[in-house]
Amino acid sequence: MATKGNEKVFTAQIEQLHPLLLWLKDGLPQKDMDARILMQLEIVAEEVFVNIINHSFKKHLPVTVSLTAAAQQIELTFRDRGIA
Repeated sequence: MATKGNEKVFTAQIEQLHPLLLWLKDGLPQKDMDARILMQLEIVAEEVFVNIINHSFKKHLPVTVSLTAAAQQIELTFRDRGIA
């Protein structure tokens, strides 16, 4: 099965959470995905993004989010240059 992948940069601001979640949902190859799986993905994305906002110690940091999805696998990657 073909893999679908894309990437987008968001600013580490709480106002960007909703656009991030919409982008995530739109980027999934299966529009009829089980609602429980979609909810789990949204929870994971929200938790990671909010942690970057709260703990990066840099204001308005760019956060690159990558989504790669295939039939039975989804990879969601967050990259930032915050202070660990």
